Amino acid sequence: MRIGAKRTEQRLGELVSPVVEALGYSLWGLECKGHGSSSIVRLFIDTEPTGGSITMADVERVSRQVSMLLDLEDPIQGSYQLEVSSPGIERRFFALEQCQGYLGEPTELRLKVPLEGRKTFSGTLAEVDTDAGTLAIDENGTCRRFHFDQVRDMNLVWQS
Repeated sequence: MRIGAKRTEQRLGELVSPVVEALGYSLWGLECKGHGSSSIVRLFIDTEPTGGSITMADVERVSRQVSMLLDLEDPIQGSYQLEVSSPGIERRFFALEQCQGYLGEPTELRLKVPLEGRKTFSGTLAEVDTDAGTLAIDENGTCRRFHFDQVRDMNLVWQS
């Protein structure tokens, strides 16, 4: 991710989080993809702490309010497309603290740099230590510990 994109995401998070929370939702995550006329701003909203489901009406409500705020503040150069959705069943984790409530759940993570020749690890989320910034994934009886700074992205894995 470009440094400018990271700053843009941080600035957008600071802008939209109070609006999302005022509407009764939490901002689970935010990402900016692309640049110029192909830019996409994605917001993932949740009903924390109630844990209910996000409906289409919720998405529309947040989208309208955030869109008006972004039009007013104009924090993004050029045009962009705003997408609002729930984090979904295979939710991506944007912060280590989000992992706490998902211990014992099937999880996949991709590293920024290969470890033992691999970038992808799958297993059960076994431990989260927010003080140390680490998490552990149990892969068939082998527990591997990762520093969250090593992780490119991480998400739950839906199993039927």
